[in-house]
Amino acid sequence: MMAPDHVLVFFCRPDRIREPALLDVYRQILSPLEARKIDRITHPESRHLSLVSRALVRYLVGEYTGLDPASVVFSETGRGKPVLAPPG
Repeated sequence: MMAPDHVLVFFCRPDRIREPALLDVYRQILSPLEARKIDRITHPESRHLSLVSRALVRYLVGEYTGLDPASVVFSETGRGKPVLAPPG
């Protein structure tokens, strides 16, 4: 478990994540709502960035909470920003 006064910063290069099989796995762990939002993005690089970033956030949250990345639930703020939904 991470100490409450710690901050972790992660870095990735989405432009280097291009393996079709891996991208399919990433897509499978998204919620239906996330997948629909990504499908509406018309610019290919923006769509790719959104897919990779959402999937990696799910994997990181799963790693630190013990949850399956596909079962992580996000809600949205009033401005449409994702936030981790409380368990339950």
